[in-house]
Amino acid sequence: MHYFWECTKIAEFWSQFSEELNSVFKCKICKDLGLFLLGLSSKTGLLDSWSSKLLGKFLLLARKCILFNWIQEKPPSVTQWYREISRVLPMETLSAKLKEKEDNFLNIWWPLISYLPRDLSAVISRGNDSFDWRYTFTLRIRRLLDRYMELVPLCVIYISTCLMFRSLCSALWL
Repeated sequence: MHYFWECTKIAEFWSQFSEELNSVFKCKICKDLGLFLLGLSSKTGLLDSWSSKLLGKFLLLARKCILFNWIQEKPPSVTQWYREISRVLPMETLSAKLKEKEDNFLNIWWPLISYLPRDLSAVISRGNDSFDWRYTFTLRIRRLLDRYMELVPLCVIYISTCLMFRSLCSALWL
């Protein structure tokens, strides 16, 4: 409990994090043990469901920052938290594209997108070009798998039949 909440260095991180949340969500989110450490949503009554999902992701990343700095003298920082967001965001974007739920992605991440400077917001909202090839490749593979999925059971039956026949023949010749 001390390391996650009561330590003065960690308490300072939570205060700065809370201020950043207030700026991103444009409402007062109080520094609260139940919300920040346990994710109790009773304290987020001012947020809609999309923003609550984003807040949950933000809190998870903040706790991750604390764990990364567990043994170090240097406490976590809001800058480190933003770095974690920048690591997660491309995967969130790719996941939304693969699931064909880009609208949900924008609804969830909109408070952050609207808070960031315009050049960063434009990159996030239109998607990172370096991930377009991965999306296209994955989508093609998924379509191929869907197309040939009905052949898989037939191939399994054929292979298992061949193996059984081979073992039967070898047993007969012994």
